[in-house]
Amino acid sequence: VHFLTDVMANSWQELISPSASIVYTSSFNSWYLKKFLKVKDTTIIGVDVGKSHPVCYNGNKFTFCFIVSKSSTGSVSLFVSGDFGVYFYTGNFCYYNGFTTLMCSQMKEIISYKSLSRLYFDATYYEQKSQFMDYDELVGKVGRIVCQGFSRRTYIVIDIFGLEMLLIDIALYVRKKFPEALLHVGSARFQMMCVLGHRNLFTCNFYDSRIYVRSPDFLRR
Repeated sequence: VHFLTDVMANSWQELISPSASIVYTSSFNSWYLKKFLKVKDTTIIGVDVGKSHPVCYNGNKFTFCFIVSKSSTGSVSLFVSGDFGVYFYTGNFCYYNGFTTLMCSQMKEIISYKSLSRLYFDATYYEQKSQFMDYDELVGKVGRIVCQGFSRRTYIVIDIFGLEMLLIDIALYVRKKFPEALLHVGSARFQMMCVLGHRNLFTCNFYDSRIYVRSPDFLRR
């Protein structure tokens, strides 16, 4: 049994071991692997985050729970609990205020009673000298810049894929002040927003928006 916590790669072969027959991941990652990376010869099972899922494999029983990590679209952190103990794999993640509240009840108890057996930590945060804005600070800072310049065209330049959740939260922030605001995105990203359930915040029509999401190539034109 394999777990996949994010899909930031150019091909599915970079993500999935040739020996993997079953891979559990988030529902979005499952859709993305099949739609864009055309994964083959492997069973991909997409599950809901924040819920405990039982697994029985070769007679071994355990449960796991995914938590939204907000490092990239569909990315998750992973709890695994069984006779071997309780493991928590953060993966790449951005800390945000609701991180622990999105855990399933079983995992909240584990945290409360400090019964975690092993922690696999994002190396970015392991270096104590590293200082980063947390996720909510980043959303607020970008959102304020967009709102202050709302009467003019604003461009948000990010990678082609990976920060859709950030864009959604920025759009929600802007909507608090400008209820009709839409962010303009390309067709591929718009498909992702539809799958994520937020098509009402975005548009593919250039003239429906003053806020444009562009790839880094935009800066070199």
